[in-house]
Amino acid sequence: METNKDSKPSNGTENNQETEIVSKSSQSELEEVLGTTFILPHHQPEVRCIFFAASWCPSCVEFTPTLIDFYNKANSKEKRLEIIWASLDQEEEGFKSYFEKMPWPAYRFQDPKILELKEKFEIKGIPKLLVLDSKGRQITKEGRAEIKTDPEGCLERWISQS
Repeated sequence: METNKDSKPSNGTENNQETEIVSKSSQSELEEVLGTTFILPHHQPEVRCIFFAASWCPSCVEFTPTLIDFYNKANSKEKRLEIIWASLDQEEEGFKSYFEKMPWPAYRFQDPKILELKEKFEIKGIPKLLVLDSKGRQITKEGRAEIKTDPEGCLERWISQS
């Protein structure tokens, strides 16, 4: 479920009105992959990413400012990229403090959808930036490496494959 800066993250056991998707259209292939437990904007970005990371992971913490900069530049004129954080934190305090630094939505702390996605896309280590097309199909699991090696060209490449 999306957690935003104005609401307290939870363990997902509450029956919360935030679980509704803004768009009431029929469930898309993308929603089948990502789930429907966070609020999506009306304007859908061209590329969606899932950022598998944790507050206790030094490589994750080191990469996050680079990813924030990439995200902000990609969306400076119009929303072209959405990232959803899939936390692998085991402690909620670490989850909360790390999430405060992020400008994108996140699945709730220990949301079961995270493990489902981790298994579906065979995520073995973190940090991992999974890039998906508009139907939720994998473009690459190496989004982090691509941002580090070609920050100017990788978004355009992902959009062309979406």
